[in-house]
Amino acid sequence: MPPVIFYTFGYPGAGKSTFSRQLAVELGFTHLWADKTGFQLFRLPDFSIQQVHAVRSALDLEARAALKQSTTVIYDAMTSTDEERQRLIRIAKAYQTTAIGIWIETPEAVARQRSNTIRTDEFATNYQRYIPNKVFDRHVESFSLSTDDDTIIKVSGLVPFTDQLVSFQAQLSAIRSALDS
Repeated sequence: MPPVIFYTFGYPGAGKSTFSRQLAVELGFTHLWADKTGFQLFRLPDFSIQQVHAVRSALDLEARAALKQSTTVIYDAMTSTDEERQRLIRIAKAYQTTAIGIWIETPEAVARQRSNTIRTDEFATNYQRYIPNKVFDRHVESFSLSTDDDTIIKVSGLVPFTDQLVSFQAQLSAIRSALDS
């Protein structure tokens, strides 16, 4: 199968980045991580609309470069609207490949609790981050489920990675079979 652009979606705190990091390591994919890119572009990002667009532009360029080199990527960003997902589908089509969504299904209450937990990341060790309720609410309001054009793998955000991986691989196998036929 040619390279794929996997993109994640789900609520903030659903477990998109945790799953994406582990999947990239497990399967040798390139992990394009919006949070990390935001900190690389803006020392202390506020993730304003302008900064979000700059991060997406940078990730889009990285995704195109990887696909051009026949490398599968995981696009780990808030792609929770149909417009955002359609943009990634267009990028995939430009490289004669497929975009597959990974929906990290996590109940809103669990995701909200996780997103309100203060954490540090390896790329921002001197910065404690959390997602304020108003930002969480904005993402929940803009969240839309996939359209008929989307190819989606559903992964529970409540189970260990080993269980997520089994589910992911089974669904991916079914998708590959459908694409090959």
